[in-house]
Amino acid sequence: MQTPPNYTQYPRGFHRPSLNLDFLGEAFQIFTKNAGVWIVAALVPAVISTLAAILNFGTSFAQSFSGSASSNLDWASLLAANALILVLSVVGGIVQTIVFGRLVKMALATLRNEPIAAGDVFRLDGMGGSFFLTCFLVNLCVGVVAAVTCCFLGLPGIIVNGLLMLSMPFVIADRLGPVEAMQASWATLKPQLWAATGVHFILSLVVGLLTATGIGTIIAQPILAISLAIIFRDQVALPRQQSSTGR
Repeated sequence: MQTPPNYTQYPRGFHRPSLNLDFLGEAFQIFTKNAGVWIVAALVPAVISTLAAILNFGTSFAQSFSGSASSNLDWASLLAANALILVLSVVGGIVQTIVFGRLVKMALATLRNEPIAAGDVFRLDGMGGSFFLTCFLVNLCVGVVAAVTCCFLGLPGIIVNGLLMLSMPFVIADRLGPVEAMQASWATLKPQLWAATGVHFILSLVVGLLTATGIGTIIAQPILAISLAIIFRDQVALPRQQSSTGR
């Protein structure tokens, strides 16, 4: 049987574009086009985090000036303030995780040219509490893995973080559980291991610099969510679409 002309040019399976930093420019462009919506959506966890930081600074300042002669009332006040900081930090972490999941969902909707509103960050969309629990668990699992691997493995830990960066988009887009989402992210990015590591490092650096400015927190979280949505689109959604259409 004769081989068809140009047979070797027909694609085999998924064709994922190379990971690069082009997504950052697109992410900032998407953010600036609808900045008001993104800022309002990210405002709640930012306010809680800022309040906790202010209280933490105030408590540390008070403790540094409290001598051994401080009264029991002073120490009781400091203990109460520390307890309040702990509660705010925990609540802030939970709220920030839930809101971040919604920001990723809004980002994916934006890439599909669907309208978004600031109130979307609080909508259940029929998913119920299980969605929020899954978002919290996947962030917790990724955070624990990131902390453990970075502390004990160094560079391999940074690589692991890069390979897991699409866990949340997989939860949002494919309704996967925490473990399944982490496995899917790992399998997707493993062929571009070093590129994923570099991209995640640069993205973390950008988000960290924005967060360090204080008010930049309400910008950093949307930029992170949009960036991950863009990477997910390029590495997962588009190849999946190409495969389903036979291209």
